Amino acid sequence: MTANLLEDVSVDSSALSLNCFAVEHSITQEKDKWILSFSTGRHFIVNDNALSLLNILKQSATVDDAYQTFILKKDNEATSYDDFVSVTKHLINKFKSNQNTYHQTYLKLKLSLIKKDNIKFFTAPFMALFSLQTFYFLFILSFVFNIFSVWEMFNKNFEIDLFSNFEVIVSGLFLATFLHEIGHMTACRKHGASHGDMGVGFYFIFPVAYADVTGIWALTKGKRIQVNLSGIYLELLLVSCFFVFSVFFPSIVYACVFIMFRIIYTIIPFFRSDGYWLLSDFISEPNLQKKSIDALKSFLNKKETSSYSKKYLFLILYGFLSIIYFPVFIFYIAFNYTNTLISTPYIIQDIIARLFNKEDVLNLLTYELFIAIVFYVLLISKVLPAFITKLKLRYKNNWKLNQW
Repeated sequence: MTANLLEDVSVDSSALSLNCFAVEHSITQEKDKWILSFSTGRHFIVNDNALSLLNILKQSATVDDAYQTFILKKDNEATSYDDFVSVTKHLINKFKSNQNTYHQTYLKLKLSLIKKDNIKFFTAPFMALFSLQTFYFLFILSFVFNIFSVWEMFNKNFEIDLFSNFEVIVSGLFLATFLHEIGHMTACRKHGASHGDMGVGFYFIFPVAYADVTGIWALTKGKRIQVNLSGIYLELLLVSCFFVFSVFFPSIVYACVFIMFRIIYTIIPFFRSDGYWLLSDFISEPNLQKKSIDALKSFLNKKETSSYSKKYLFLILYGFLSIIYFPVFIFYIAFNYTNTLISTPYIIQDIIARLFNKEDVLNLLTYELFIAIVFYVLLISKVLPAFITKLKLRYKNNWKLNQW
């Protein structure tokens, strides 16, 4: 039996009900493990032994019946009744926690814009682009073409004129964002995975679009990776089309540049975006962020590393990088844009005053100001949640002291 499931408590088996195992779920095999996907949106990875026990519990009327069936199987004869009941209680608690629909905690204030029943009308035109061979051929081709095109632009001393082409850039980014989420949904439907709605929400204080594709946990690793890449895929195709049309409409290249910048941001694996989920699926490690931090803590508490696997060492490296990337980025911006960061509050105040007086503000809207605003937003998004958490903890501790 799985030792870490055992609890040092005495359990009355007569109080345990097996009705919770009737929760609707599907089971998918991936190498030596199984993925249980629940209709409530939760997913669990279990081994052969756990799956065998779950099947026995589903088919049994009582815990006593389940135990009698369990010990008839080879290698289970020595399992004591108390241990079996303890493990069963643990599983029952897990299943009961799935009775309520699961919500992703990193997205706040979600607003559904396209219901799941209407998604098919938006994904149908793109289905032909999602056969495996076509997908990866066009993905690589468009990626190389776009990188080469951007490289050529900057070699010709291309200057980023952010606000003179504001409408073009914003329109391009909105279209790219919509196609990004449609890409995820199209791949999801292509492989027959369940999905939810499309909409918008907040990641910390950032407004973001989302596509509920949690059902892809029921897919194989290769198909999950394709779903993860599908948003970027349609964005790359869009940028390629924009570059072609820029021969007739030169200003559209500004949208191309900013969409490519956004794609690069999207594949950074330290945010809960496509890059994070892609890496998580690629190395077959759910809860990547937590597992990597746990691996790093374990490594720092031990001296010998000879027994560590390559995957474990990779988790240690990822955990280390996920901790230092933000301070390094903040230091880089602070060092290179010091004067702009200092003057930004005054510039924003001047912009607001001019807007109230209906005066022109375009001369104040610079690329450096944009970088400074991103700096402050990122800083606030990291510091403010930690500060609020600390205040809540202090309030909770004070309340306990007062109660005592």
